[in-house]
Amino acid sequence: HVANTLPLTSASTSTQRAPDFVEGRVASGAGILVAEPIRKKFIDGWKTHVPLHFLTDKYCSFSNRASTKEINNTWALDTSGNAIISVAKELDHEPELRLSFEDWFQAQSRLLELIATHLSPRLHAAWSVHFENIIRHPNRSLNWSAWLEYDSLIRRRTRYEDFDPSIFHLTIWNEIESKHIANRAIAAVQTQFMGKAPTQTSLANNRGHPYAEGTKSFRTDTPRCFVCGSVDPNHKSRSCNSRRLANGKPVIILSKEPGAPRRDRQGNAYCFPFNGARGCEESGNCHNGKHWCTLCGGRDGRHNAQNCSSL
Repeated sequence: HVANTLPLTSASTSTQRAPDFVEGRVASGAGILVAEPIRKKFIDGWKTHVPLHFLTDKYCSFSNRASTKEINNTWALDTSGNAIISVAKELDHEPELRLSFEDWFQAQSRLLELIATHLSPRLHAAWSVHFENIIRHPNRSLNWSAWLEYDSLIRRRTRYEDFDPSIFHLTIWNEIESKHIANRAIAAVQTQFMGKAPTQTSLANNRGHPYAEGTKSFRTDTPRCFVCGSVDPNHKSRSCNSRRLANGKPVIILSKEPGAPRRDRQGNAYCFPFNGARGCEESGNCHNGKHWCTLCGGRDGRHNAQNCSSL
Protein backbone atom coordinates (compact mmCIF):
# COMPACT_ATOMS: atom_id res chain seq x y z
CA HIS A 1 0.00 0.00 0.00
CA VAL A 2 1.39 3.40 -1.01
CA ALA A 3 0.23 6.39 1.02
CA ASN A 4 -1.22 9.33 -0.86
CA THR A 5 1.00 12.28 0.02
CA LEU A 6 -1.39 14.76 -1.60
CA PRO A 7 -4.60 14.63 0.44
CA LEU A 8 -7.87 15.27 -1.38
CA THR A 9 -9.75 18.29 -0.09
CA SER A 10 -13.00 19.99 -0.97
CA ALA A 11 -12.51 22.90 -3.38
CA SER A 12 -15.02 25.10 -1.65
CA THR A 13 -16.86 25.52 1.61
CA SER A 14 -20.26 27.05 2.16
CA THR A 15 -20.91 29.97 4.47
CA GLN A 16 -24.62 29.98 3.68
CA ARG A 17 -26.88 30.18 6.70
CA ALA A 18 -30.62 29.99 7.15
CA PRO A 19 -32.39 33.28 6.39
CA ASP A 20 -33.97 35.36 9.11
CA PHE A 21 -37.76 35.32 9.19
CA VAL A 22 -39.87 38.07 7.63
CA GLU A 23 -42.42 39.35 10.09
CA GLY A 24 -45.96 38.57 8.99
CA ARG A 25 -44.98 36.42 5.99
CA VAL A 26 -47.19 33.35 5.54
CA ALA A 27 -45.66 30.10 4.33
CA SER A 28 -46.47 28.90 0.81
CA GLY A 29 -48.42 25.71 0.22
CA ALA A 30 -47.35 22.69 2.23
CA GLY A 31 -45.11 20.23 0.45
CA ILE A 32 -43.75 22.69 -2.15
CA LEU A 33 -40.04 23.44 -1.94
CA VAL A 34 -37.40 24.21 -4.56
CA ALA A 35 -34.94 21.33 -4.80
CA GLU A 36 -31.71 22.14 -2.98
CA PRO A 37 -29.44 21.51 -6.01
CA ILE A 38 -31.50 24.06 -7.95
CA ARG A 39 -31.40 26.60 -5.14
CA LYS A 40 -27.63 26.17 -4.86
CA LYS A 41 -27.23 27.20 -8.48
CA PHE A 42 -28.62 30.61 -7.52
CA ILE A 43 -26.59 30.77 -4.32
CA ASP A 44 -23.54 30.20 -6.52
CA GLY A 45 -24.51 33.05 -8.84
CA TRP A 46 -26.81 31.46 -11.47
CA LYS A 47 -23.91 30.61 -13.76
CA THR A 48 -25.71 27.82 -15.61
CA HIS A 49 -29.16 27.57 -17.15
CA VAL A 50 -32.00 26.36 -14.94
CA PRO A 51 -34.90 25.06 -17.07
CA LEU A 52 -38.27 26.13 -15.74
CA HIS A 53 -39.75 22.63 -15.56
CA PHE A 54 -37.55 22.14 -12.47
CA LEU A 55 -39.46 24.98 -10.78
CA THR A 56 -43.06 23.88 -11.38
CA ASP A 57 -45.32 22.87 -8.50
CA LYS A 58 -45.17 19.27 -9.69
CA TYR A 59 -41.39 19.09 -9.63
CA CYS A 60 -41.03 20.99 -6.37
CA SER A 61 -43.51 18.82 -4.48
CA PHE A 62 -42.06 16.61 -1.77
CA SER A 63 -43.52 13.55 -3.49
CA ASN A 64 -41.21 14.15 -6.45
CA ARG A 65 -37.94 14.22 -4.53
CA ALA A 66 -36.71 11.00 -6.16
CA SER A 67 -36.15 12.90 -9.40
CA THR A 68 -33.52 15.22 -7.91
CA LYS A 69 -30.75 12.82 -8.91
CA GLU A 70 -30.90 14.27 -12.43
CA ILE A 71 -29.98 17.75 -11.18
CA ASN A 72 -27.23 16.93 -8.70
CA ASN A 73 -23.74 18.04 -9.67
CA THR A 74 -21.09 15.47 -10.43
CA TRP A 75 -17.69 15.26 -8.76
CA ALA A 76 -14.27 15.27 -10.39
CA LEU A 77 -10.60 15.88 -9.66
CA ASP A 78 -9.25 19.31 -10.51
CA THR A 79 -6.44 19.66 -13.05
CA SER A 80 -3.76 19.36 -10.39
CA GLY A 81 -5.26 16.17 -9.01
CA ASN A 82 -5.13 17.63 -5.50
CA ALA A 83 -8.77 18.42 -4.89
CA ILE A 84 -12.25 17.16 -5.55
CA ILE A 85 -14.42 19.74 -7.25
CA SER A 86 -18.12 19.93 -7.91
CA VAL A 87 -18.96 20.08 -11.62
CA ALA A 88 -22.30 21.59 -12.59
CA LYS A 89 -24.38 19.25 -14.68
CA GLU A 90 -25.92 20.78 -17.81
CA LEU A 91 -29.67 20.41 -17.51
CA ASP A 92 -31.85 19.47 -20.47
CA HIS A 93 -33.96 22.46 -21.53
CA GLU A 94 -36.22 20.62 -24.00
CA PRO A 95 -38.98 19.79 -21.46
CA GLU A 96 -39.45 23.48 -20.61
CA LEU A 97 -40.39 24.13 -24.24
CA ARG A 98 -43.53 22.03 -23.70
CA LEU A 99 -44.83 23.69 -20.53
CA SER A 100 -48.40 24.89 -20.33
CA PHE A 101 -48.90 28.54 -19.48
CA GLU A 102 -50.07 27.57 -15.99
CA ASP A 103 -46.93 25.52 -15.27
CA TRP A 104 -44.69 28.17 -16.83
CA PHE A 105 -46.35 30.88 -14.71
CA GLN A 106 -45.73 28.88 -11.53
CA ALA A 107 -42.10 28.37 -12.50
CA GLN A 108 -41.31 31.96 -13.49
CA SER A 109 -42.75 33.17 -10.18
CA ARG A 110 -40.48 30.76 -8.34
CA LEU A 111 -37.50 31.82 -10.47
CA LEU A 112 -38.10 35.47 -9.57
CA GLU A 113 -38.20 34.52 -5.88
CA LEU A 114 -34.81 32.80 -6.22
CA ILE A 115 -33.34 35.83 -7.98
CA ALA A 116 -34.73 38.17 -5.32
CA THR A 117 -33.38 36.01 -2.50
CA HIS A 118 -29.93 35.15 -3.79
CA LEU A 119 -29.04 37.73 -6.46
CA SER A 120 -29.26 41.49 -6.95
CA PRO A 121 -32.34 43.75 -6.98
CA ARG A 122 -31.17 44.99 -10.39
CA LEU A 123 -31.34 41.48 -11.85
CA HIS A 124 -34.70 40.89 -10.23
CA ALA A 125 -36.11 44.07 -11.77
CA ALA A 126 -34.83 43.20 -15.25
CA TRP A 127 -36.19 39.66 -15.21
CA SER A 128 -39.51 40.85 -13.79
CA VAL A 129 -39.90 43.09 -16.85
CA HIS A 130 -38.92 40.21 -19.15
CA PHE A 131 -41.61 37.92 -17.76
CA GLU A 132 -44.21 40.68 -17.55
CA ASN A 133 -43.68 41.48 -21.24
CA ILE A 134 -44.49 37.88 -22.12
CA ILE A 135 -47.49 37.60 -19.79
CA ARG A 136 -49.10 40.80 -21.07
CA HIS A 137 -48.37 40.38 -24.78
CA PRO A 138 -51.61 40.29 -26.82
CA ASN A 139 -50.54 37.35 -29.02
CA ARG A 140 -49.18 35.21 -26.18
CA SER A 141 -51.87 32.53 -26.32
CA LEU A 142 -51.80 32.32 -30.13
CA ASN A 143 -48.02 31.82 -30.27
CA TRP A 144 -47.38 30.19 -26.91
CA SER A 145 -44.84 27.66 -28.19
CA ALA A 146 -42.84 30.48 -29.80
CA TRP A 147 -42.93 32.51 -26.58
CA LEU A 148 -41.71 29.49 -24.62
CA GLU A 149 -38.75 29.18 -26.97
CA TYR A 150 -38.03 32.92 -26.83
CA ASP A 151 -38.05 32.91 -23.02
CA SER A 152 -35.85 29.82 -22.82
CA LEU A 153 -33.35 31.17 -25.35
CA ILE A 154 -33.04 34.53 -23.57
CA ARG A 155 -32.40 32.81 -20.23
CA ARG A 156 -29.87 30.40 -21.75
CA ARG A 157 -27.93 33.06 -23.63
CA THR A 158 -27.74 35.44 -20.68
CA ARG A 159 -25.73 32.82 -18.81
CA TYR A 160 -22.79 33.72 -21.06
CA GLU A 161 -23.81 37.00 -22.76
CA ASP A 162 -24.34 40.39 -21.14
CA PHE A 163 -27.37 41.75 -23.01
CA ASP A 164 -30.35 43.21 -21.15
CA PRO A 165 -33.18 40.67 -20.63
CA SER A 166 -35.72 43.42 -19.92
CA ILE A 167 -35.52 44.57 -23.56
CA PHE A 168 -37.60 42.80 -26.20
CA HIS A 169 -35.11 41.35 -28.69
CA LEU A 170 -36.89 41.61 -32.02
CA THR A 171 -34.22 39.86 -34.10
CA ILE A 172 -34.35 36.79 -31.87
CA TRP A 173 -38.15 36.83 -31.90
CA ASN A 174 -38.35 37.13 -35.69
CA GLU A 175 -36.09 34.11 -36.14
CA ILE A 176 -38.18 32.04 -33.74
CA GLU A 177 -41.51 33.20 -35.16
CA SER A 178 -40.46 32.46 -38.74
CA LYS A 179 -39.38 28.96 -37.76
CA HIS A 180 -42.70 28.28 -36.04
CA ILE A 181 -44.68 29.63 -39.01
CA ALA A 182 -42.71 27.35 -41.32
CA ASN A 183 -43.25 24.37 -39.02
CA ARG A 184 -46.99 25.01 -38.96
CA ALA A 185 -47.05 25.22 -42.75
CA ILE A 186 -45.15 21.95 -43.08
CA ALA A 187 -47.44 20.26 -40.57
CA ALA A 188 -50.50 21.47 -42.47
CA VAL A 189 -49.12 20.12 -45.75
CA GLN A 190 -48.26 16.78 -44.16
CA THR A 191 -51.74 16.53 -42.69
CA GLN A 192 -53.34 17.40 -46.01
CA PHE A 193 -51.44 14.75 -47.94
CA MET A 194 -51.08 12.12 -45.22
CA GLY A 195 -51.75 8.69 -46.55
CA LYS A 196 -51.96 9.68 -50.22
CA ALA A 197 -49.41 10.72 -52.78
CA PRO A 198 -50.27 13.80 -54.85
CA THR A 199 -51.37 12.93 -58.38
CA GLN A 200 -50.43 14.76 -61.54
CA THR A 201 -53.96 16.18 -61.64
CA SER A 202 -53.77 17.48 -58.09
CA LEU A 203 -50.38 19.03 -58.78
CA ALA A 204 -51.63 20.72 -61.94
CA ASN A 205 -54.66 22.08 -60.09
CA ASN A 206 -52.63 23.29 -57.11
CA ARG A 207 -53.20 27.04 -57.15
CA GLY A 208 -51.01 27.47 -54.08
CA HIS A 209 -48.01 27.48 -56.39
CA PRO A 210 -47.57 30.99 -57.82
CA TYR A 211 -46.97 29.66 -61.33
CA ALA A 212 -49.16 27.15 -63.10
CA GLU A 213 -47.60 24.39 -65.18
CA GLY A 214 -46.06 25.81 -68.36
CA THR A 215 -45.64 29.34 -67.04
CA LYS A 216 -42.62 31.14 -65.64
CA SER A 217 -41.14 29.18 -62.74
CA PHE A 218 -39.67 30.26 -59.42
CA ARG A 219 -36.30 31.93 -59.37
CA THR A 220 -33.59 29.30 -59.19
CA ASP A 221 -30.74 31.68 -58.30
CA THR A 222 -30.30 33.41 -54.93
CA PRO A 223 -33.71 33.63 -53.21
CA ARG A 224 -35.06 37.07 -52.48
CA CYS A 225 -35.97 38.27 -49.02
CA PHE A 226 -39.77 38.33 -49.13
CA VAL A 227 -39.80 41.36 -46.79
CA CYS A 228 -37.44 43.80 -48.52
CA GLY A 229 -36.42 42.03 -51.74
CA SER A 230 -32.72 41.76 -50.92
CA VAL A 231 -30.78 39.04 -52.77
CA ASP A 232 -27.84 39.11 -50.38
CA PRO A 233 -27.15 35.40 -49.61
CA ASN A 234 -26.37 36.30 -45.99
CA HIS A 235 -29.68 38.13 -45.55
CA LYS A 236 -32.60 36.08 -44.20
CA SER A 237 -36.28 36.96 -44.48
CA ARG A 238 -37.04 35.67 -40.99
CA SER A 239 -34.68 38.19 -39.38
CA CYS A 240 -35.28 41.13 -41.74
CA ASN A 241 -36.18 44.34 -39.90
CA SER A 242 -35.97 46.63 -42.93
CA ARG A 243 -38.58 49.35 -43.35
CA ARG A 244 -37.61 49.92 -46.99
CA LEU A 245 -37.64 47.70 -50.04
CA ALA A 246 -34.47 47.24 -52.05
CA ASN A 247 -35.74 49.97 -54.42
CA GLY A 248 -36.20 52.46 -51.57
CA LYS A 249 -39.99 52.25 -51.31
CA PRO A 250 -41.68 51.38 -47.99
CA VAL A 251 -42.06 47.67 -47.30
CA ILE A 252 -45.50 46.10 -47.75
CA ILE A 253 -45.44 43.91 -44.63
CA LEU A 254 -44.07 44.91 -41.26
CA SER A 255 -44.48 44.36 -37.53
CA LYS A 256 -46.24 47.35 -36.02
CA GLU A 257 -44.83 46.55 -32.59
CA PRO A 258 -42.11 44.23 -31.28
CA GLY A 259 -43.20 40.62 -31.44
CA ALA A 260 -46.34 41.33 -33.46
CA PRO A 261 -46.89 39.27 -36.62
CA ARG A 262 -46.02 40.89 -39.94
CA ARG A 263 -49.04 42.41 -41.69
CA ASP A 264 -49.68 44.97 -44.40
CA ARG A 265 -50.99 48.41 -43.46
CA GLN A 266 -54.58 47.21 -43.75
CA GLY A 267 -53.91 44.34 -41.35
CA ASN A 268 -53.86 41.57 -43.97
CA ALA A 269 -51.71 38.51 -43.29
CA TYR A 270 -49.66 37.20 -46.22
CA CYS A 271 -48.59 33.59 -46.78
CA PHE A 272 -44.82 33.50 -46.31
CA PRO A 273 -44.32 30.00 -47.79
CA PHE A 274 -46.11 31.21 -50.95
CA ASN A 275 -43.63 34.09 -51.18
CA GLY A 276 -40.62 31.90 -50.46
CA ALA A 277 -38.53 29.83 -52.82
CA ARG A 278 -40.58 26.63 -52.46
CA GLY A 279 -44.12 27.93 -52.71
CA CYS A 280 -47.19 26.86 -50.75
CA GLU A 281 -49.16 23.66 -51.26
CA GLU A 282 -52.43 25.14 -50.05
CA SER A 283 -55.02 26.78 -52.23
CA GLY A 284 -58.11 28.85 -51.61
CA ASN A 285 -58.29 30.03 -48.01
CA CYS A 286 -54.70 29.32 -46.96
CA HIS A 287 -54.35 29.29 -43.17
CA ASN A 288 -50.99 31.07 -43.47
CA GLY A 289 -52.50 34.16 -45.10
CA LYS A 290 -53.18 35.70 -48.49
CA HIS A 291 -51.44 34.40 -51.59
CA TRP A 292 -50.42 37.93 -52.44
CA CYS A 293 -46.97 39.23 -53.29
CA THR A 294 -45.20 40.66 -50.24
CA LEU A 295 -43.07 43.02 -52.33
CA CYS A 296 -45.70 44.78 -54.43
CA GLY A 297 -48.98 43.69 -52.85
CA GLY A 298 -50.09 42.08 -56.12
CA ARG A 299 -53.22 39.98 -55.61
CA ASP A 300 -53.35 37.94 -58.82
CA GLY A 301 -52.03 34.83 -57.04
CA ARG A 302 -49.80 34.11 -60.03
CA HIS A 303 -46.59 35.77 -58.93
CA ASN A 304 -44.76 35.99 -55.64
CA ALA A 305 -41.83 37.84 -54.09
CA GLN A 306 -39.31 35.64 -55.89
CA ASN A 307 -40.43 36.74 -59.36
CA CYS A 308 -41.93 40.13 -58.63
CA SER A 309 -40.98 42.61 -61.36
CA SER A 310 -41.58 45.70 -59.21
CA LEU A 311 -37.97 45.82 -57.96
